[in-house]
Amino acid sequence: LNKDKLLLPIHSHNDYLREIPLFDSLSKGIKSIEADVWLLDDVNNYNEFSELYIGHDNVFLTKKQTLTELYLKPLEKLLDEINCQDNELGETCKDMNGVFYNSPEESLYLFIDIKTDADHTYTLLMKKLKDLIFSDYVSYYDFKEDKIVLGPISIILTGNIPIDLLISEENKSFYQDGRRYVFIDAPLELLPKSKSEDSPYDYSKFSLTASASLYSITGTEEALDVFNGLSSDQLDSINCKIEAAHSLDLKTRIWGTPEFPKQIRKRVWQQLIERKIDLLNVDDLESAYQF
Repeated sequence: LNKDKLLLPIHSHNDYLREIPLFDSLSKGIKSIEADVWLLDDVNNYNEFSELYIGHDNVFLTKKQTLTELYLKPLEKLLDEINCQDNELGETCKDMNGVFYNSPEESLYLFIDIKTDADHTYTLLMKKLKDLIFSDYVSYYDFKEDKIVLGPISIILTGNIPIDLLISEENKSFYQDGRRYVFIDAPLELLPKSKSEDSPYDYSKFSLTASASLYSITGTEEALDVFNGLSSDQLDSINCKIEAAHSLDLKTRIWGTPEFPKQIRKRVWQQLIERKIDLLNVDDLESAYQF
């Protein structure tokens, strides 16, 4: 699927809008993808057979577009084939490999943007992830060892995050095996400048990434230096946040950057890359790939 492709530090925003969700991104070696999920069943009347639907707005949700069908099943099948019991030479695969041919040690970031009730949507999500977790395909935080163990897929929650429920799992994890299988997309605009400063939770245990909109960091969605891109003041604000995230060992992403005209968009992309942004948030996947 991506044998001749290098791993690209790109985030496929609203990946489900692609012509072929998941596979359009994987075929280009895209590191990170995002899906908006909706639990439509009554929160007092849902079970493991309920679905998490995928879409930007609940008006456009369909029965065929579910998290399981578009993402979880295809990923499980891919990983099952990659992580064979034995190959043609009769050798057993020793290490758990991911979906990137040239970088099998890398974890695919699957951002789950929760659009409905946080706790109930998360509870159903964990049921949907059960098979992937059982196969050791999902990254986790190990409470006993106090460390993050990366697998082929890292589940990162954004949107309506069940923060209280996740914090309570520090003493009792969902599967009662001393592990938490999801991570929180940390608020980039609110990060402390060092690990010693107070924060709502311990980012080293709960987060792999930190994201924010351009507006939340700079106070505007526009490139204030027009055709030269972001202004020096905007870049100073962005630098400060990226440095804070990197000091906490978090990967960074900034969304809501200018899309048009394309000249400005490319200039802003270049400026973010120069400042060591870790994931370039894009809607136009093909342009970013060519860029």
